[in-house]
Amino acid sequence: MVASFTFNGTNLEQYGLEINRILSPFRFEPKYAQLADRAYGFRALRLGKNIRVTGYVYANNSEDLLTKLDAIQAVLNVPQVAALTFDHQPDRYWLAQFESFSGPFTGIGAYEVEINFYAPDPLAYAVDETIYITTLNTDPWIRTLNVRGTAPAAPIYTLTVGSAPYGSKIQFSNQKTSQTLILNQAPSAGDKYVIDTVRWLVLKNGVPAMKVVEGQFPFAKPGSNTLSLSGAGAGATLKVQYHARFV
Repeated sequence: MVASFTFNGTNLEQYGLEINRILSPFRFEPKYAQLADRAYGFRALRLGKNIRVTGYVYANNSEDLLTKLDAIQAVLNVPQVAALTFDHQPDRYWLAQFESFSGPFTGIGAYEVEINFYAPDPLAYAVDETIYITTLNTDPWIRTLNVRGTAPAAPIYTLTVGSAPYGSKIQFSNQKTSQTLILNQAPSAGDKYVIDTVRWLVLKNGVPAMKVVEGQFPFAKPGSNTLSLSGAGAGATLKVQYHARFV
C-alpha cells in the first residue's frame, strides 16, 4: 500500500504523492507563577503541533510532474484549518493549517517534497462520532459512560426534560472529573438543554441560557466516567455525543 494523506477531503495519492516520513512532536510548555508565600506554582500548557511530512511526487514525465505539483498545491492552498488524515491512521484526523511546500526536482518524473502543517489543537480526533442516548428512569440518575481515546473528550450533552416532579434546578456532574454544571432554573416538561463543552455554551430550546449557568462544564476522561443528573424529572432523555481524542 502506498502511504499518502488526505487534506480537506482530497487524497493526494492520486497526484503521485508518496510519503516516507512524518514528524509530529507532542510538546508541553512549563509555566510558573510566584505565589503569595513566595513559592512557585507550576502548570504545563499544551502547545500546538507542527507536522512535517516528507516524501516524493512521481510522474511519467516532466510535463506530467508539473501538472501534479500544481494540483497538489491547489489542494493545499486553504487559508483555514482543515482535516488532515494519514493513510496509516484512517480512524483519526488533525485540524491543521497548511504552512509550506518545498523541495528539489530529483529527476524527469520525480520531486522530493517537504510539506509543513500547523495544528493549533495538537490532539487528533476520531473520524467516527460516538453517540450515546439513554432514558433517565430515576431522578436522581447515575450511569457509567466509557470514553474512547487517550485524551479528555469534550462532549455535547442534549437533555430533554421529562415529567414532574422537578427540583428548583438541574444539576449535572461527572464524578470522575469532579466537574458539576448547575442550571439554576426550574424546568418545564419538554424543555431541551444543549450543553456544549466545546464552546462553553448552554442553549435552552435553541436560545442561549448562560444567565442560569453555574459551576463547570463536565468534560470526560478516557475510560470509565460516572455521570449523575438530578432535577430533570423521570422519563427525561440524555444524548451524549463526542469525537474521541488522541495524543
